Amino acid sequence: MDFEDSTGMMFGLQVVMGDRVRYLVNIDYITMDFDVNAPLGVTPDDDEFELEGLAVQFGVRGEF
Repeated sequence: MDFEDSTGMMFGLQVVMGDRVRYLVNIDYITMDFDVNAPLGVTPDDDEFELEGLAVQFGVRGEF
């Protein structure tokens, strides 16, 4: 299966709290579409593969 050109976007929000030790939280919405070329003998349900959802990240950063 081959994936051709894609179209997508990602946007979200980042929150940082703290002074010397910082806590980071990211919430992103991701959406993208891929055109699909199936090999001979394989019949996909659709000509596109769509990916969509939320991505959540949490992190800690210290400054010394």
